[in-house]
Amino acid sequence: PTMYVSSHMSFGQYFFMVGRVEEAYSTYFNLLNFCTKRRLHVHEAVVLLEIARLVLNCVRKTGNSPYVLPFLMRCLSLSKKMSLSNVEADAIVLLAATHLQMGNAGRARSLLLSKMTQIMGSGSPDVQARAKLCYAKCLFGTASIGLKHTSSLSSRSKDVLRKDRSNVLKNSSPRLSSFQNIAEEALQCLWRSIRGFEALQ
Repeated sequence: PTMYVSSHMSFGQYFFMVGRVEEAYSTYFNLLNFCTKRRLHVHEAVVLLEIARLVLNCVRKTGNSPYVLPFLMRCLSLSKKMSLSNVEADAIVLLAATHLQMGNAGRARSLLLSKMTQIMGSGSPDVQARAKLCYAKCLFGTASIGLKHTSSLSSRSKDVLRKDRSNVLKNSSPRLSSFQNIAEEALQCLWRSIRGFEALQ
């Protein structure tokens, strides 16, 4: 069964790489039925994760990200039950990416923050690097909300900002300093992600 699942997983990945998305999905879905019928729960969790990854990539432009959630929830449930720590860490990062794509940057950030110790302890180097990248995106998403609030300041406040920008940043409102802190943290996180990917190379 392991060889059967591995070979069909490779077929699914190949179809996706060459743009034959429907065939990739069909291959994964048939494989999922095979694993479910034979009670191959470990393989089932891995296949569910691949389906979720495939669906998330396909719905990126359509805004149908919630379609990913049932596959991810089932994968997380199985991986926790079977103690598949690396699969669970990977699924958590993918779940955060899904929330981020749905526009819930704060929720994605909270999820990663609460599970970061587990991801860093159990996830593969690839999963760890992707977690840091996803967290940086969450921070930028949060910072952009702060930037929108800043752009909606009154005209008088904008005049003050133009007159003495450096002074205002030093003695800025909590909103502005918070935006700056989040942006700096996001950049640091991006550098850590880059170093992680470089190590994988």
